[in-house]
Amino acid sequence: MGLNRQMTRPQHTKGPRGFRIPRSRLFGFTLVEVLVVIGIVALLAALLFPVFSQGRRSAKQNTCASNLRQLGLAVALYMQESDGLYPLALDAVDKADLASWSAWPEWQEEIVGLPLLNSLLRPHVKDDKVFACPLDGGTNILDDSRGGRLLASPSLFAHTGFSYKYRTLLALERMSESQLKMPANVDLLHDVTGAWHGVGRAVTEGDLDEEAKLRTVERDFRYNTLFTDQHVKLLTFDQYQAVASSAP
Repeated sequence: MGLNRQMTRPQHTKGPRGFRIPRSRLFGFTLVEVLVVIGIVALLAALLFPVFSQGRRSAKQNTCASNLRQLGLAVALYMQESDGLYPLALDAVDKADLASWSAWPEWQEEIVGLPLLNSLLRPHVKDDKVFACPLDGGTNILDDSRGGRLLASPSLFAHTGFSYKYRTLLALERMSESQLKMPANVDLLHDVTGAWHGVGRAVTEGDLDEEAKLRTVERDFRYNTLFTDQHVKLLTFDQYQAVASSAP
């Protein structure tokens, strides 16, 4: 019996001042165990970071779409006060790239004196943040512009107060919604550049030297787009081009 008691007693060793310390407490993690834990944490971080990053981008994309819907309502309210006509205004791209209107000299001359659309819509929105795309990272080169410039840093919103491009033609032709043949196919507002919501990168100066290279970059562009019937859709570059080039 005494032997059994002796065998079941925990092993101890003497510590400072004669205190007995259980032998099991003298051993910590080995270097190998620490490295294994660090490796597992690093692996989990590498796997989860892209998921969290994509989740944040999706949330910002949804906020952008919500902002466009609110701007659509603001345009509708403005039109109620303006005989049903679309706002006679322009966007930052029109102001920066007047040369693109050279084929229509009468409109080019008129655009110079028009206000930015956000200034006309401000009375119909609760917060100026509605004018901003959360992913607005600015741009220096206009999409599909063959080198057109729009200097906007750190964001287009910070530079002009507005992140979106307006279908200015609706205003210049003094159009109303009732004149549109297919409102669901006519764009009203969209992101100034598809790089913000794109799955690739923005256009750089080097891309402008080679058409095929430029097209490769732009194929990854995505545009949150508000149509005149108030629905919002995320468009690819080719879809955006087809919508933008179609007649109202």
